[in-house]
Amino acid sequence: MAALKAAVLVSAALGLSLASACGTAPQTGMRTTSCNASALGNGSVPANGVLNAQIPGSFTPIPLDQIQILDPTLIPHVMVQSAGAGRSATQTLQVQARFVNCTNEPIAVEARTHFIAPSGASNEPISAWKRIDIPQRGLGVYAESSMGTTQADRFLVEVRRAK
Repeated sequence: MAALKAAVLVSAALGLSLASACGTAPQTGMRTTSCNASALGNGSVPANGVLNAQIPGSFTPIPLDQIQILDPTLIPHVMVQSAGAGRSATQTLQVQARFVNCTNEPIAVEARTHFIAPSGASNEPISAWKRIDIPQRGLGVYAESSMGTTQADRFLVEVRRAK
């Protein structure tokens, strides 16, 4: 029994020291993710190149190495937390994106990737749509790898509501 009491005291002391190391004591209640869709108009993520229209002015340039949300009604509900790519050990391009569900309900989206060559051409077929189930106020992760090795050096991920 004494050993149990000592373990409880050590655990409590460790918890207090960790809380003070973080700067503030824990708050009562749970912290939940909240989103501010109006902040999206205040900035932009730099693109690693763009896809331009063959006929100038026929559509706005599409930034590469980013996420394109195809359904505008998703924007207040699902936000992009991060997107990036790197080379695997076999030199394929591995793309990963992390999404935040801003709602109090689970939400499902689908994503697919265009792998783009240095010339701006698509050098392999578009990947299949993959479903991402995101819990309420939680995170969901999408990942895809190119089939080729050094041919793809840029990407564009498209996101839509799950069907």
